[in-house]
Amino acid sequence: MQRLAACLVLLAALFPSLGNPALAQADAPPGAPAVLPPGHLVVLGQADASVTVIDTATGKTVASLEAAVAPHEAVALPDGSSVWIMLYGDRQTIGSELLELRLDGDEGPRLARTCDVAPFSRPHGCAAADPKHLWFTSETTRNLVRFDVATGRVDRAVGHGGGAGHMVALDAAHDRAFVANIVSRDVVRLALTPSFAPDSVLRRALDDPAPEGLAVTPSGAEVWLGHRQNGVLAVVDAKSMELSGRLEIGGLPFRLCCPSDELVLVTDATGGTLVFVDAPAREVTARVALGDTPTGMTLSPDRRFVAVSMAGENAAVVVDVTSREVVARYDVGQNPDGIAWAPPPAG
Repeated sequence: MQRLAACLVLLAALFPSLGNPALAQADAPPGAPAVLPPGHLVVLGQADASVTVIDTATGKTVASLEAAVAPHEAVALPDGSSVWIMLYGDRQTIGSELLELRLDGDEGPRLARTCDVAPFSRPHGCAAADPKHLWFTSETTRNLVRFDVATGRVDRAVGHGGGAGHMVALDAAHDRAFVANIVSRDVVRLALTPSFAPDSVLRRALDDPAPEGLAVTPSGAEVWLGHRQNGVLAVVDAKSMELSGRLEIGGLPFRLCCPSDELVLVTDATGGTLVFVDAPAREVTARVALGDTPTGMTLSPDRRFVAVSMAGENAAVVVDVTSREVVARYDVGQNPDGIAWAPPPAG
């Protein structure tokens, strides 16, 4: 009996993940198999301008491509045909281009088009309303811009007036957009009407500094924002635009997403965790340790998994939203941030 106990102690020391599924998944080799929805996970490396494409059904990297300088955010079209990449630029280069990554056809993932969107420079936050259009923020011009996928050109723009409009989120009906403005410390709601009437923009000042990440609940009832300077989450009623909640979670809340009206997920870049928040109760229910500097994240098309860029590890991980376990890990480019999960191409 004593010999068996000693062996168990030795095994535990050599293999700390035994008996702990979360650790076992976290320590799994890159591309470890997991039952994930089919599609493509696209991860952008800011430091090396890389575009890594992973087949989520097999866990294999199917393309390692090179974009222009400093790609930041990415958005998948709902039909899975392509992912559009925001070429934001760096300190030396002011970007004003969008890059198309095609995922359909027999050729495999490929960089297909680079589209000039000048004068709407510094494209960053992005969202797709349908397979024909996407929206992006232009930080330098303080505009929310609509891009026509077929023509490769901007066809609408509306000034929101906020300082450093970084991220954008659409409601489920795709008739309203919300932009977080870091410098002017506010959030604006824009009605996505054809005319963009002056009264279509409504602003809400926020009590805390530097709102950056934001997400809209699936019902469209609430907007959640992360304040990166003081570790606060703010909640805004999407209809009245009144503040309806405030929660101190600490760390650096970088990106947010809402798998359901009841759950908000937050990457804490300094704490190295994925924070689970009970939305109705306004309380943290779990912190899942991920590693060094989790930043960008994206939900799987079925909303059962979330993929997170690990900027400090040149990796991406996938977390099961229900079990709260890390179920896959992949090697990607340097300093990854922008990330998108595209469904299988239609047809």
